[in-house]
Amino acid sequence: DIGSATTGLWGVCKKPLAYGGAGATRKYDIEPGNADLSVLLYRMSHTATADVMPSVGRKVNHTEGIEMVRGWINQLTLPGCGN
Repeated sequence: DIGSATTGLWGVCKKPLAYGGAGATRKYDIEPGNADLSVLLYRMSHTATADVMPSVGRKVNHTEGIEMVRGWINQLTLPGCGN
């Protein structure tokens, strides 16, 4: 487990602390190279109360922003987070 302290990128390989929504099956906030396994992108892509990020004042997804974050996560070339 390399963790954010090792990578220097906040959230990369960081295990979610307080999230228990439907996307909680994902192990890390940001899984380098795999946006579909990242809690961050999952929460940005949903509007259900338990899953939404940011947690206040959002009922619509910002499609372009989500795709930008997806591209950034997918281009990360760090080693996998491990288990």
